[in-house]
Amino acid sequence: MFGYVRPFKGELLVKEYDAYKGVYCQVCKALGEHYGPLARLTLTYDCTFYALLALNQREAQVKASKRRCTCNPLKKCTYVCPANGDRYAEECFKKAAALCVIMTAHKLRDTADDESALKAFGARLLYGLSRRAYKKAAADFPFMAEAAQKMMDAQYEAEHAEKISIDACSAPTAELLETLCAELGETGSEKTVLSQLGYFLGRWVYIMDAADDLKDDLKEKKFNPFISKLGLTDLAGGEMTKEQRDEADRECNAILNGSLARLLPAMNLLPQGQFSGIITNVLEKGLPEKTDVVVGNNVSMSVKASGGKAPYKYEWYETTFVIPTKDYTMAPMRKYTDSTVEFTMVPKYLPPSDNVAKGFKCIITDAEGSKVETFTGISDITPDGMPLTIVQQPQRLTNPKCGSELLFDIAVYGGTEPYSYEWFYETRFRNDVTKHSLNSLPQTQVRRFKSE
Repeated sequence: MFGYVRPFKGELLVKEYDAYKGVYCQVCKALGEHYGPLARLTLTYDCTFYALLALNQREAQVKASKRRCTCNPLKKCTYVCPANGDRYAEECFKKAAALCVIMTAHKLRDTADDESALKAFGARLLYGLSRRAYKKAAADFPFMAEAAQKMMDAQYEAEHAEKISIDACSAPTAELLETLCAELGETGSEKTVLSQLGYFLGRWVYIMDAADDLKDDLKEKKFNPFISKLGLTDLAGGEMTKEQRDEADRECNAILNGSLARLLPAMNLLPQGQFSGIITNVLEKGLPEKTDVVVGNNVSMSVKASGGKAPYKYEWYETTFVIPTKDYTMAPMRKYTDSTVEFTMVPKYLPPSDNVAKGFKCIITDAEGSKVETFTGISDITPDGMPLTIVQQPQRLTNPKCGSELLFDIAVYGGTEPYSYEWFYETRFRNDVTKHSLNSLPQTQVRRFKSE
């Protein structure tokens, strides 16, 4: 876990940001209670996200409670803590705390093996201090310790293989988060969605860390999967040219784009709970904002003002209009303050359905306070390079009545429109499965027929 999974604060509601900080503080508190005061030093944003995901999965009972900070008694904090003795909520925080301890212990072991003598000595010393907490966390959640150890073993094999592959190197981290997230689900469908989310989040995290460290790893002659993929082996100990850096950025962004494209559909299938807004912010806005990921077309918009009194002030907003309810919202794009904006089209800017209109607005204010607005709309934009992905599976029906009308609906995203649909039904007898086509009926996004 590398600390990349964090929210984009600029687009969080105030209450959401307070809730995020409250969960962060409660995980810190759980670390001290279960694994000792020093364990609080292992707290990460990634494990806070894991706590949010777990709490949201079962609609845990929590409450806000103001008290002194456990690390700084002079400071008051708002904790999001279990309410009404909810054991599931307590388990979520303890599980996130254990994950912090286990992952930090493995990180220290890895540093002790790979770094210089001085850093390795410091890592061994810290690992010795954390060993007791690690043993307790591993005893509390054996599946976590086993998955982390499996990840470390697989990572070593991937990095020392004869042929280095980005997919092979990112797979151990992806499979670790796949295991951890799937464990939060109860039903088969929940586990499937959480597995998909965890796998591609883990893959994204590993690749992002590798891309972030490429320059330093190349200079210090350390392992990095992008070095061999980009043909930079001969540059070990040196630095890349601007052209090589640009090529590396394009390659990294393309791979990260693929992981995000597969992650977001799984996010859309998560249950709606009290922390859904924060989870969506982290995955849909925090990750792209952290990395400036390219996932589609480059967009450039500019406005030109005249009259009034210079200088002019430019404020850009992302707008959303829900057609049936006529609800209109504006989200500030705070990092854009000039007359021209250039950015990459990412999924968060796209209309989620035909009932929602998305666009961009610029409010121009002159030196005397006079204002004028300009608006640009977006319609039916799909980012280039987004793979065709199912974002809504047909609902599973059990024991339908004979003669009743059945309705199945599917939603897809990406690829190139228009889409074509082919529907089938299966009959099973023991281990034999026979597939029957429904191509004689019109092939549409929605299938309606009667059970027989």
